[in-house]
Amino acid sequence: MSLPIKLAVACCFVAWPAMAQTSVHVSSITQLATNAKHPVWCKANCGTNVIAYEQSIPNSGDVYQIWTMDATGGNQTCLSCTPFATANLPGATCGPSGNTQCTQGNPQWAPNGDILFQQQRTGCTYTPVQATPGAGACSDLVECDANFAARCTTIASSGTGSQSGFLQYRFSADGTKLFGGHILAIAGTCAAVFGESLGIRVYNWTDTPSATQIVYTGDNTQDGDLLPASFMPGNTCDATFVEGATTYPTSMEPATKTLFFSLLGNTTQALRQYSIDISSGDASTILGTLKVVSPGGIEWSEMGNINPQGTHYAFTTSTCTPDLPPVTIANVALDLGIQNLAGGDKLCATTYNTPGTPMYFHEGYYVQFSDFDWGPADGVHDNQIVANVSDSKTFDNLYLYSLVFETQVGNPVLNSVNPVVNGASFTPEFASGEWITIFGQNLAPDTRQWGSLDFAGINLPTELDGVSVSINGIPAYVYYISPGQINVLAPDDPTTGSVSVQVSSNGFSSASVTVTKQEYVPGFFIDSVGGGKYIVATHSNGTLIGAQTLYPGNSTPANAGEQIVLWATGFGPTNPPTPSGQTITAPGHPLALPVTITIGGVQATVVNAAVTEPGVDQFNVVVPSGLSAGDQLVVATIDGMPTQANAYITVQ
Repeated sequence: MSLPIKLAVACCFVAWPAMAQTSVHVSSITQLATNAKHPVWCKANCGTNVIAYEQSIPNSGDVYQIWTMDATGGNQTCLSCTPFATANLPGATCGPSGNTQCTQGNPQWAPNGDILFQQQRTGCTYTPVQATPGAGACSDLVECDANFAARCTTIASSGTGSQSGFLQYRFSADGTKLFGGHILAIAGTCAAVFGESLGIRVYNWTDTPSATQIVYTGDNTQDGDLLPASFMPGNTCDATFVEGATTYPTSMEPATKTLFFSLLGNTTQALRQYSIDISSGDASTILGTLKVVSPGGIEWSEMGNINPQGTHYAFTTSTCTPDLPPVTIANVALDLGIQNLAGGDKLCATTYNTPGTPMYFHEGYYVQFSDFDWGPADGVHDNQIVANVSDSKTFDNLYLYSLVFETQVGNPVLNSVNPVVNGASFTPEFASGEWITIFGQNLAPDTRQWGSLDFAGINLPTELDGVSVSINGIPAYVYYISPGQINVLAPDDPTTGSVSVQVSSNGFSSASVTVTKQEYVPGFFIDSVGGGKYIVATHSNGTLIGAQTLYPGNSTPANAGEQIVLWATGFGPTNPPTPSGQTITAPGHPLALPVTITIGGVQATVVNAAVTEPGVDQFNVVVPSGLSAGDQLVVATIDGMPTQANAYITVQ
């Protein structure tokens, strides 16, 4: 039995109301790089460094350079700083006054291992906001070798003026197409949102660095760009903003030609996810296939990206925080949304902007889960995402998120015999503030215990991955979930006698069972090693008490006169009272009633009796003298109620 210790694991959010319930939670978060954006993960022909990204030059006024690193955040390398890059890429008089270096940004790995990126042109005039790689103004598309050491080629130029450029270009999965947003003008009724309007431009691509634009025909084109503005349902803009294209599931040519992208389509500043079939060369036919694939309503959803397995469509979205005011650039709050490829069953993998959730973070600005990319389906990085997350005030970094997807089918079922037991003695009774264990089938879609980010301040979580337990109608505090077992802390409730216990999991609920609740049900935690009879007990230095053979090299018997620690649960309230659903600071809170403890039938001196962790009673006792070496029975009694029979420690 391991004592409840908070782990550094991220929180979850669960949805999908259907017969098969799917949940997602973030199992770990690792910071990879600071002051960095637009990560992209190499999927083929990769070297040691597999993640490319842009990083700002300190004190430069947001001038960015292209960097790479490995998947652990190590070996960070500035490619824009190589001698070849500084000699062959524009290096001065770029951007607004004061910028002494041209910026490179929005990198993409080409199928041959090259890196393609936005390169600012010299001599442009625009605002500082438009100068950033995320705006795309005054930029060409440049492709360099993976090390920026031998070759850099401009493969597409957007023009010569300030009001032209490229944004968020991506490759089709089969590597034959390159597509994204082409800036047409910094004007129009929706230009105030981002400062520009864009169409969809598509290029042919080969492993020889050059690109040939596909020229579409028919109405709603301009220089071969698709202009879907007039096809937008409810559109009130005279131009559009297109961003972040990707394809599904494995190739755009020759069979699968569905293109996913973000599109700003009205003056309420709703940025939504759309898809079109670009298999036809006629613009009207293509745009006739336009459909919305994100949730709907006033929303901000962008950066759509399908995982390499072709099973999940991820995007950044404001719809995970429905209580926010109407979305604008100033207040946009973005979390990671995931849904199926048809545009339904949305999950929110993060809840940074939802008050009351464990992941909530607000230091004056909303958090934005921004540009990101999936890891390769290589058996190691499956379901991992590298992402830029920022609150525009205290942090602006790249993080690695490991996602866990689980599916549950049907209702939880509790065991017919002893479905709910004391978490220490495993007897079928428990008390308020005591750890209890629930056994059954289909109880949860995954297996994990609570982590630090599952806590809302000092409050313990009442749900993990959509799994919750009610006792007498009151939410219990959930520590551990698995398909066959759940461990929870019983909530404070003066009711004794028969009470109901029910498990709920992702919209499904078990039948209620009736169990016995008492004022005191004391029990020692028992070690799973040694035949289930040894108490979890420690020396004052924290090492385990037990025969040397119990944990060879890690356990030793207790000595007469030694002060040891016994760990238990179910000894009732503290004085002053302590809420069972909150964390506890050292040294803990003393129990309200006295406790007597005997070891080998001899009364031991109880030096301290306190609740030191939620539901965990700690007893500091002195081992009495005169005991024979070997296993000695330990019994603790409170208000006439003894602990379980056959609970031992080893003495010498």
